Amino acid sequence: SPVITGTPADGFEIAAITVDPTVVTVAGDAEQLASLARVDTVPVSTNGASADFTVEVDLAVPAGVVPVDAEQVTVTVQLRAVTGTRSFEVGVTLTGARPDLIYAPSTDRVLLTLGGSIADLDRLDGATLVGRADVAGLGVGTTEGEIEVTLPGGISLVAISPDPIEVAVSAPPPSPTPTPGSPASPSPGG
Repeated sequence: SPVITGTPADGFEIAAITVDPTVVTVAGDAEQLASLARVDTVPVSTNGASADFTVEVDLAVPAGVVPVDAEQVTVTVQLRAVTGTRSFEVGVTLTGARPDLIYAPSTDRVLLTLGGSIADLDRLDGATLVGRADVAGLGVGTTEGEIEVTLPGGISLVAISPDPIEVAVSAPPPSPTPTPGSPASPSPGG
């Protein structure tokens, strides 16, 4: 059996350990062999590891026992990124807005739940995240707008709340126009 020591780098954990060959033949004193259920390896350190690795290691056979067919085995340690989720409250911007319309979103903030490796999530700066609602092509009335977010590599979108948001679109009130025949401004004294 492989003897594994140490701790992988932050954000990583051991996913699998394999040994080749899985069975070795040993010889020795009958009493020693009778109590021997397995043969361990010398310790294999995972300290600071952040990628899979393979090492050739000696067998740690007890005194009076000798390996017959192999003195070393190949130990492969497979690692995986520790994953998690984080939530960030981000502002919402409207894209594609027309200058001749007024847009009123139901909220100016949404809650993003993002997933990825703990290391990638730790490097993520929430201040750089923005939710965008595309309002191009929306006419007067209330409609739903889907929120879009651009995320760095290694980060995935788990949820947005609320999504979609409502966007009320209206035309600005007409500006008062002077009536024909009426003075543009009141005359003094009169």
